[in-house]
Amino acid sequence: MKHIAIKEQYKINDLGDLSEIKEIIQNIDIESNTNVELNFRHCFIDYPATSQIIDKVLSQLSNKSGAKELIIQHDYYLPEATILNLLLLGSKYFNIQAEKEIELDSLTKIINEKISIDNIVIEINVVNRAGELIQTYKYGK
Repeated sequence: MKHIAIKEQYKINDLGDLSEIKEIIQNIDIESNTNVELNFRHCFIDYPATSQIIDKVLSQLSNKSGAKELIIQHDYYLPEATILNLLLLGSKYFNIQAEKEIELDSLTKIINEKISIDNIVIEINVVNRAGELIQTYKYGK
């Protein structure tokens, strides 16, 4: 499994500065891995750059054969629709506009349809400050 921890590896916790994030996005390489953990713990994720990081990983996963999994970790304990809108704000992979919040039913339909085509499962884990799991959301098969 490939582990990508934004705060620990890149020393960035505010994903609002696209110039800083551009280099991270360019350097993300999941190599031959089909299971990726993307850790956004201790990061401000309510910026379009967050979805660009996720898009980069999903794009690389979609080019692999067989079953694939993306696990996203973060520490915002919010309603599912809010979390998804924050993480996928402006996603090109899912074709989601940055300025428009989408209702949960529509959003999960968009997600499930796209990742099922690419045979990807997405798991979003919400953890507390101690790193203990408090909520999980799963999409795909």
